[in-house]
Amino acid sequence: RFLIFYLFLGILLSVLEPCSYAPIDTRRDHTFGSTMSDFLHPGHLANNFAVAYVTHVCLHTGTLGFGAAISLLAGIRTMDIADNPFFLSKSPSDFWGRRWNCLVHGVLKRGIYKPVRRSTANAAMAAVATFVASGVLHEYILSIITLDKKHTNTYGMHLAFFAYNAVIFTIEHLVSEARIFSWSGRTLHPTIVSLLVVLTVLPVAHWFTDEYVSAGFYSDYTVGFP
Repeated sequence: RFLIFYLFLGILLSVLEPCSYAPIDTRRDHTFGSTMSDFLHPGHLANNFAVAYVTHVCLHTGTLGFGAAISLLAGIRTMDIADNPFFLSKSPSDFWGRRWNCLVHGVLKRGIYKPVRRSTANAAMAAVATFVASGVLHEYILSIITLDKKHTNTYGMHLAFFAYNAVIFTIEHLVSEARIFSWSGRTLHPTIVSLLVVLTVLPVAHWFTDEYVSAGFYSDYTVGFP
Protein backbone atom coordinates (compact mmCIF):
# COMPACT_ATOMS: atom_id res chain seq x y z
CA ARG A 1 0.00 0.00 0.00
CA PHE A 2 2.88 2.36 0.68
CA LEU A 3 4.08 2.07 -2.91
CA ILE A 4 0.58 2.76 -4.23
CA PHE A 5 0.23 5.88 -2.09
CA TYR A 6 3.78 6.93 -2.95
CA LEU A 7 3.03 6.84 -6.66
CA PHE A 8 -0.33 8.53 -6.19
CA LEU A 9 1.22 11.31 -4.11
CA GLY A 10 3.90 11.79 -6.74
CA ILE A 11 1.18 12.40 -9.33
CA LEU A 12 -0.66 14.85 -7.06
CA LEU A 13 2.49 16.83 -6.33
CA SER A 14 3.41 16.91 -10.03
CA VAL A 15 0.02 18.40 -10.85
CA LEU A 16 -0.25 20.88 -7.98
CA GLU A 17 3.36 22.12 -7.56
CA PRO A 18 3.48 24.07 -10.86
CA CYS A 19 0.33 26.03 -9.91
CA SER A 20 1.42 26.67 -6.30
CA TYR A 21 -1.32 24.37 -5.00
CA ALA A 22 -4.11 26.58 -6.38
CA PRO A 23 -5.16 24.96 -9.67
CA ILE A 24 -8.02 27.42 -10.18
CA ASP A 25 -7.14 31.11 -10.42
CA THR A 26 -9.93 32.84 -8.48
CA ARG A 27 -8.17 36.22 -8.23
CA ARG A 28 -9.83 36.67 -4.85
CA ASP A 29 -8.54 37.41 -1.38
CA HIS A 30 -9.55 35.08 1.44
CA THR A 31 -8.49 36.83 4.62
CA PHE A 32 -10.71 37.51 7.63
CA GLY A 33 -12.01 40.60 5.82
CA SER A 34 -13.31 38.62 2.85
CA THR A 35 -16.99 38.46 1.99
CA MET A 36 -19.09 35.34 2.30
CA SER A 37 -19.11 34.96 -1.48
CA ASP A 38 -15.29 34.82 -1.45
CA PHE A 39 -15.31 31.96 1.04
CA LEU A 40 -18.02 30.10 -0.89
CA HIS A 41 -16.63 30.72 -4.37
CA PRO A 42 -16.50 27.35 -6.21
CA GLY A 43 -12.92 27.96 -7.33
CA HIS A 44 -11.85 28.72 -3.77
CA LEU A 45 -13.57 25.58 -2.47
CA ALA A 46 -11.92 23.49 -5.20
CA ASN A 47 -8.47 24.90 -4.40
CA ASN A 48 -8.97 24.24 -0.70
CA PHE A 49 -10.10 20.69 -1.43
CA ALA A 50 -7.01 20.08 -3.57
CA VAL A 51 -4.51 21.26 -0.98
CA ALA A 52 -6.40 19.64 1.92
CA TYR A 53 -6.48 16.34 0.08
CA VAL A 54 -2.77 16.46 -0.78
CA THR A 55 -2.10 17.25 2.91
CA HIS A 56 -3.98 14.09 3.85
CA VAL A 57 -2.10 11.99 1.28
CA CYS A 58 1.28 13.44 2.40
CA LEU A 59 0.51 12.55 6.00
CA HIS A 60 -0.83 9.11 5.17
CA THR A 61 2.01 8.22 2.79
CA GLY A 62 4.71 9.32 5.25
CA THR A 63 3.26 7.32 8.10
CA LEU A 64 2.69 4.28 5.87
CA GLY A 65 6.39 4.42 5.01
CA PHE A 66 7.44 4.56 8.64
CA GLY A 67 4.96 1.82 9.48
CA ALA A 68 6.28 -0.44 6.72
CA ALA A 69 9.85 0.05 7.95
CA ILE A 70 8.88 -0.71 11.55
CA SER A 71 6.95 -3.82 10.48
CA LEU A 72 9.89 -5.03 8.39
CA LEU A 73 12.54 -4.42 11.06
CA ALA A 74 10.66 -5.24 14.24
CA GLY A 75 7.76 -7.37 13.09
CA ILE A 76 5.29 -4.98 14.70
CA ARG A 77 2.07 -4.14 12.92
CA THR A 78 1.29 -0.41 13.08
CA MET A 79 -2.07 1.34 12.90
CA ASP A 80 -3.18 3.39 9.91
CA ILE A 81 -3.15 7.08 10.76
CA ALA A 82 -6.20 7.83 8.60
CA ASP A 83 -9.26 6.04 7.26
CA ASN A 84 -10.34 7.72 4.02
CA PRO A 85 -11.76 10.87 5.70
CA PHE A 86 -12.64 12.64 2.44
CA PHE A 87 -14.88 9.93 1.02
CA LEU A 88 -16.19 7.85 3.95
CA SER A 89 -17.01 10.35 6.72
CA LYS A 90 -20.58 10.29 7.99
CA SER A 91 -20.42 13.50 10.04
CA PRO A 92 -17.94 16.13 11.23
CA SER A 93 -17.41 14.15 14.44
CA ASP A 94 -16.74 11.01 12.37
CA PHE A 95 -14.28 12.95 10.18
CA TRP A 96 -12.26 14.31 13.10
CA GLY A 97 -12.79 11.51 15.61
CA ARG A 98 -12.34 8.34 13.55
CA ARG A 99 -10.85 9.13 10.16
CA TRP A 100 -8.46 12.13 10.16
CA ASN A 101 -5.09 11.68 11.90
CA CYS A 102 -6.13 9.00 14.37
CA LEU A 103 -2.75 9.23 16.10
CA VAL A 104 -3.17 12.86 17.17
CA HIS A 105 -6.83 12.21 17.89
CA GLY A 106 -5.85 9.50 20.37
CA VAL A 107 -3.36 11.79 22.11
CA LEU A 108 -5.88 14.63 22.39
CA LYS A 109 -8.65 12.30 23.50
CA ARG A 110 -6.56 10.92 26.37
CA GLY A 111 -4.85 14.18 27.27
CA ILE A 112 -7.65 16.73 26.85
CA TYR A 113 -11.09 15.33 26.06
CA LYS A 114 -11.41 12.70 28.78
CA PRO A 115 -9.98 14.85 31.64
CA VAL A 116 -12.19 17.82 30.70
CA ARG A 117 -15.26 15.64 30.35
CA ARG A 118 -14.61 14.04 33.74
CA SER A 119 -14.24 17.41 35.41
CA THR A 120 -17.19 19.12 33.68
CA ALA A 121 -19.51 16.20 32.79
CA ASN A 122 -20.10 18.07 29.53
CA ALA A 123 -19.21 16.31 26.27
CA ALA A 124 -19.62 19.42 24.11
CA MET A 125 -17.33 21.50 26.35
CA ALA A 126 -14.74 18.73 26.32
CA ALA A 127 -14.88 18.61 22.52
CA VAL A 128 -14.44 22.38 22.21
CA ALA A 129 -11.47 22.26 24.60
CA THR A 130 -9.97 19.49 22.47
CA PHE A 131 -10.29 21.51 19.27
CA VAL A 132 -8.70 24.55 20.92
CA ALA A 133 -5.84 22.38 22.23
CA SER A 134 -5.41 20.97 18.72
CA GLY A 135 -5.13 24.51 17.37
CA VAL A 136 -2.40 25.37 19.88
CA LEU A 137 -0.59 22.10 19.11
CA HIS A 138 -0.62 22.79 15.37
CA GLU A 139 0.66 26.35 15.91
CA TYR A 140 3.60 24.77 17.73
CA ILE A 141 4.10 22.19 14.96
CA LEU A 142 4.15 25.01 12.40
CA SER A 143 6.86 26.82 14.35
CA ILE A 144 8.99 23.65 14.46
CA ILE A 145 8.54 22.81 10.78
CA THR A 146 9.55 26.31 9.69
CA LEU A 147 12.34 26.74 12.25
CA ASP A 148 15.14 26.69 9.66
CA LYS A 149 13.23 28.56 6.97
CA LYS A 150 13.42 32.23 6.05
CA HIS A 151 9.69 32.54 6.45
CA THR A 152 7.68 34.72 8.80
CA ASN A 153 4.76 32.70 10.10
CA THR A 154 1.34 34.21 10.61
CA TYR A 155 0.32 32.68 13.90
CA GLY A 156 -3.28 32.33 14.96
CA MET A 157 -4.71 30.92 11.73
CA HIS A 158 -4.45 27.29 12.84
CA LEU A 159 -6.10 28.17 16.13
CA ALA A 160 -8.87 29.99 14.24
CA PHE A 161 -9.33 26.99 11.96
CA PHE A 162 -9.81 24.56 14.83
CA ALA A 163 -12.01 27.03 16.71
CA TYR A 164 -14.23 27.20 13.62
CA ASN A 165 -14.45 23.41 13.58
CA ALA A 166 -15.32 23.43 17.27
CA VAL A 167 -18.33 25.55 16.31
CA ILE A 168 -19.26 23.10 13.54
CA PHE A 169 -18.93 20.21 16.00
CA THR A 170 -21.16 22.00 18.52
CA ILE A 171 -23.80 22.66 15.86
CA GLU A 172 -23.71 18.98 14.91
CA HIS A 173 -24.20 18.06 18.56
CA LEU A 174 -27.27 20.31 18.73
CA VAL A 175 -29.00 19.34 15.48
CA SER A 176 -27.80 15.79 14.80
CA GLU A 177 -31.22 14.32 15.64
CA ALA A 178 -32.98 16.39 12.96
CA ARG A 179 -34.85 14.31 10.39
CA ILE A 180 -32.94 15.73 7.44
CA PHE A 181 -29.71 14.15 8.68
CA SER A 182 -31.21 10.71 9.21
CA TRP A 183 -32.88 11.02 5.79
CA SER A 184 -29.65 12.00 4.05
CA GLY A 185 -27.80 9.13 5.71
CA ARG A 186 -30.35 6.63 4.39
CA THR A 187 -30.90 8.19 0.96
CA LEU A 188 -27.65 9.70 -0.32
CA HIS A 189 -24.63 7.74 -1.46
CA PRO A 190 -21.97 7.58 1.30
CA THR A 191 -19.48 9.45 -0.88
CA ILE A 192 -21.96 12.31 -1.35
CA VAL A 193 -22.57 12.44 2.40
CA SER A 194 -18.83 12.53 3.03
CA LEU A 195 -18.24 15.32 0.52
CA LEU A 196 -21.01 17.35 2.17
CA VAL A 197 -19.26 16.81 5.51
CA VAL A 198 -15.96 17.99 4.00
CA LEU A 199 -17.78 20.99 2.55
CA THR A 200 -18.40 22.28 6.08
CA VAL A 201 -14.62 22.68 6.45
CA LEU A 202 -13.58 23.81 2.97
CA PRO A 203 -14.50 27.52 3.17
CA VAL A 204 -11.79 28.09 5.79
CA ALA A 205 -9.44 25.16 5.07
CA HIS A 206 -6.85 27.66 3.80
CA TRP A 207 -6.52 28.98 7.35
CA PHE A 208 -4.75 25.68 8.02
CA THR A 209 -2.89 25.08 4.74
CA ASP A 210 -1.81 28.56 3.57
CA GLU A 211 1.11 28.77 5.98
CA TYR A 212 2.43 25.40 4.81
CA VAL A 213 2.12 26.45 1.17
CA SER A 214 3.88 29.79 1.69
CA ALA A 215 6.60 28.17 3.84
CA GLY A 216 7.34 25.67 1.07
CA PHE A 217 6.34 22.57 3.03
CA TYR A 218 4.75 20.83 0.03
CA SER A 219 7.56 21.93 -2.26
CA ASP A 220 10.06 20.36 0.14
CA TYR A 221 7.99 17.16 0.04
CA THR A 222 8.54 16.89 -3.72
CA VAL A 223 12.26 16.21 -3.13
CA GLY A 224 11.46 12.60 -2.33
CA PHE A 225 9.56 12.04 -5.57
CA PRO A 226 10.68 11.65 -9.17
